[in-house]
Amino acid sequence: MKNKFKNIIGKIKETKEKHFILFLFATIILLACIPLIIEKFIYTQEPFYIKRFIFYLMFFESVGIVCYFGKKGFSFLYKYRYLIGIIIFIICVCLKINYASSPVLDNIIQPSFKVTENDIIIGKTRAIRTDDYVIGISDVLSQYHNNYNLENDKIMARKLLMNLYPRRVNNNIISILCSPEQVGFLFLPFENAYSFFKLFMWFVAFFSLFEMIMILSNKNKGMSLFFTLLVEFSPVVLWFDTVSYVAYISLLFNVLYLFLKSEKVWHKVIFSAIFGWLGACYVMLIYPAWQIPYGYLFLVLAISLIYKFKEKIKIKDLLYAIIPMIVAAGLVLPNIISSLEQYKLVTNTLYPGKRSINGGGGFLYLFYYLGSIIFPIKEVGNACEISGFISLFPIPIVLGIIQFIKNIRNKKKDIFLCLILLLELIFLYFDIFGGKILGKITLLYMVPTERLSIVIHLICIIIMIWLLSNYSIDKKRKHGIIICIISFISSLILVYITRRILNSFTSSLYIGNLITSILVILYFILFYLLIYNNKKTNILLALILGVISIFQFLTINPLVIGVDVYLDKPLSTEITKISEKDKDAIWISTDSEYLQQYALASGARVLNSTNFFPNYDYWKIIDKDKKYDKVYNRFGRVVIKLTDNTSSFKLLAPDVFILYLNYDDVCKLDIDYIVTETKYDKEEFNTIYDEGDTYIYMIQCDKNTISK
Repeated sequence: MKNKFKNIIGKIKETKEKHFILFLFATIILLACIPLIIEKFIYTQEPFYIKRFIFYLMFFESVGIVCYFGKKGFSFLYKYRYLIGIIIFIICVCLKINYASSPVLDNIIQPSFKVTENDIIIGKTRAIRTDDYVIGISDVLSQYHNNYNLENDKIMARKLLMNLYPRRVNNNIISILCSPEQVGFLFLPFENAYSFFKLFMWFVAFFSLFEMIMILSNKNKGMSLFFTLLVEFSPVVLWFDTVSYVAYISLLFNVLYLFLKSEKVWHKVIFSAIFGWLGACYVMLIYPAWQIPYGYLFLVLAISLIYKFKEKIKIKDLLYAIIPMIVAAGLVLPNIISSLEQYKLVTNTLYPGKRSINGGGGFLYLFYYLGSIIFPIKEVGNACEISGFISLFPIPIVLGIIQFIKNIRNKKKDIFLCLILLLELIFLYFDIFGGKILGKITLLYMVPTERLSIVIHLICIIIMIWLLSNYSIDKKRKHGIIICIISFISSLILVYITRRILNSFTSSLYIGNLITSILVILYFILFYLLIYNNKKTNILLALILGVISIFQFLTINPLVIGVDVYLDKPLSTEITKISEKDKDAIWISTDSEYLQQYALASGARVLNSTNFFPNYDYWKIIDKDKKYDKVYNRFGRVVIKLTDNTSSFKLLAPDVFILYLNYDDVCKLDIDYIVTETKYDKEEFNTIYDEGDTYIYMIQCDKNTISK
């Protein structure tokens, strides 16, 4: 049977060589049918969409033709990978492609005026991604109307520096150096610049991860490609949009590798300076919950590299450490010093400033990843919080410990495996059991267990890469049946745990028998291939994981052209026109979690736009005794509801609160305009805009009311 199969393959190859052009043409035609099938059977509820068809056509034709040419095709891609990446990036920027779910707002804000019907190429908009399409993009557009100046008086209706917290697009040279993805705003039209801003770090992460995994996997190109896809397009990275962290960690690793490998002094000086610059960029991400565990991961990677090159390192090389420290300090300190007052306000907030975590209780978070692959297909609520890397936890850890014990018996040194396992076990202990002292010593008290679980998964993947690259064998395993049984039992147990916790999380039968069966089979195959660890089957394991990741990429976030919903709605045009004439006017929205940010994106000064810290200049006017300080002393989205009762605050979530604002207090806060979907019948509320069930009121205040 095996010989017959080989003969068939041989005949196909022989026919292909004789009729090369005919076979190539047939391949192109066959691949062109795939997008048609997708349009016909996947997007059954939608009309044929030419842009989506062209996207899938280009994707499948490119992959298919490369595979058609075999090794020559892959060699071509590898040789010219950076040039190809740059060309694809330029095309995406020219087409204004981004992955924001902003079209969601088309059905929320003035739904009778549709402007995004042809904006979505593929994928599905995600309402849960409000941090991106409500807060993030509106702050960027506010800066656009502010000419990208360092100081912004529109957010929170007060003067804010935009270089630390909040850290938003601005034209300050030091800020730009610490955020290279913002460069496009200096010379491109807004929508193209926004595309540059959203996509830049994804391209950087792809190439930097690939190079790092190439080093870890002993230059295994196939494995490096598929594991790069696995990390970059993991559910948690796509749902949370945390690609910058993996990008900078891998960049720092690669630059350190080049530094240690180089012989020339001027090379070492350049790499030292670049290392300092990248370190500053990482520090300026300003989110300890991610930075601290990722930082520990880099520390382990760095120590392992230094140990590997220990024979080449000389005492005088320590002098090179001065260069990155000077560069990093020169970029970070000006931002901290200039924004010190705002930084103090943030660190003194009850959330997140005063947040202190003792760890523990994170056991269940470690198993959510098994169900992550179905979140894009079957809605699960807040998929961001329960997604993860497809890490095959805890199998890589168990295999790593077994290999560690074998190394001790064989008197083999593997510093990297020792350190990465030690870090993983420390993280696991804090995640599951906790420890106040451990948290303080390691700074993990700033890391919620659900965030720490994510890095535990990433470390699992790195352990997996290391084991597959350094401990695989050529011959068949003797105990294949035992491995099969262990893999199946492991799959049953882990999928069962996941089924229980996900069904509990959704309070419904989220994972039924069919999905359970599919997951058991899938993870049985993955566990088996991982434990088997054969050089020939390892590429199959990496391939399956890579295919899963591509599926996640195509289904989690949409690929969208432009930001029409923020630029083309009549409401946006009207707010921009009023704000340009009355630049100092203060706006609020009422009864909405969206309109305040939409008004901000249109150029207005909005009091109840997202508060990055307590807006005491205003809240003390209506809460002189700080009765509600525990409610508004935080980072939070602010919803205003007008009332005849005394003004008060109510906390809805750690990052959302309601201000019940008395009608008379509207004038006390010097509010000039209200944008709302609520109809008001008040003398002092003069209607100046009424369209698409949305109103803008100009407030005419009685001076006697203000003085009370």
